[in-house]
Amino acid sequence: MRHPFLTPTVATLIALGSPLPAQEPVAAAAVAAAPLPQLAYQGRLKEAGVAANGARSFVFSLLDSTGLEVWNSGTVTVTVTDGLYSVVLGSTGMTPISSSVLGLSGLKLHLLIGGAPMLPDVDLVPAFQARSAWELVGAFSGDVTGTQNQTLITQIQGVSIDLTTTKPTTGQVLAFNGTKFVPSSVAGVKGDTGATGATGATGATGATGLPGATGATGATGAAGATGASPFTLNGSDAVYTAGSVAIGAATPSASAALDVASTTKGFLTPRMTAVQRAAIVSPAAGLLVYQTDGTAGLYQFNGATWAQVGSGSVTGVTGTAPVTVTGTTAPVVSLAKATDTTDGYLAATDFAAFSAGTTGSLKAASNLSDLANAGTARGNLGLGNVSNTSDASKPVSTATQTALDAKAPLA
Repeated sequence: MRHPFLTPTVATLIALGSPLPAQEPVAAAAVAAAPLPQLAYQGRLKEAGVAANGARSFVFSLLDSTGLEVWNSGTVTVTVTDGLYSVVLGSTGMTPISSSVLGLSGLKLHLLIGGAPMLPDVDLVPAFQARSAWELVGAFSGDVTGTQNQTLITQIQGVSIDLTTTKPTTGQVLAFNGTKFVPSSVAGVKGDTGATGATGATGATGATGLPGATGATGATGAAGATGASPFTLNGSDAVYTAGSVAIGAATPSASAALDVASTTKGFLTPRMTAVQRAAIVSPAAGLLVYQTDGTAGLYQFNGATWAQVGSGSVTGVTGTAPVTVTGTTAPVVSLAKATDTTDGYLAATDFAAFSAGTTGSLKAASNLSDLANAGTARGNLGLGNVSNTSDASKPVSTATQTALDAKAPLA
């Protein structure tokens, strides 16, 4: 049978060595040497939150109160079933545990699984032990089945437990369904609130610690002059009427109430929707806001309505001949065609006739080149015989020449 003090809780340790003293004298020849102590250990292993199954590599070690290892099992292979495993430390295949080790106080069990430490370490708590049985042998029966190293509770008072059909979950309990015990979520009726217990006695006041040394007082600095703020408060408003305010500039412009100077930042007006802009109470003429929806942009209140800055229409345009204007809200600007008495634009046909002028007229395509050559210019003007340097080559009419011939020669 199972040891009467061994419960199925995780990490229960039972010392099976060091038997209680005999109550009656026994012949020395009949006393057998006590075996080395062993520790029965049962644990639960989950991997990624799921109960593990299968063989795993374990290393068990005992640590004294200072954390120094005083015993090591070496690497052992243990089978894990539904997250549960059991092992007897110091049994066959492991390093024996010395009786002197169990005589140490503050022992802890340190566990490695697959080389990974399982924390925290488990305290070894002394428990009752059998007087003469060093270990349990054979199979269990009744509500408990299996062996010492693989102990299972399969019944409660002869009624079977079924944890296979439906796996238990957090918060569930074992409930009898009329046939067997199964995992079930039970919400019991809330009981009456118990009476308030008596207030415990006030504990004694602890001793007052010694006061620390007082540090040296530093020298008091001279009091600075009280600064005068240029702003005055009017309710929740700050008012400044003494001069100009400069931001980013050492001295504000004399003609500006607010002078903002920056080469990396801009002036940001309040931003709001059209509905919010329209809800401004008694806006002052010249008030600016930036509208974020609809036709977004900078809007100014002109004293009567809000208008987008930079928008508007031409309402009055006048023209001087040859320019004429018709209409007001959508004026049409026109340029009249030139005539022999009125200035205006030159039609394409008129320009072609002018450009195709014959000899004796200045051509639009060759005026400059003709004027650059004196001979060509005289030919175009019908003055081919005129010379600027030879007086004899200058042309005169026949009548003028006859009159000149009749004159007496100059002395």
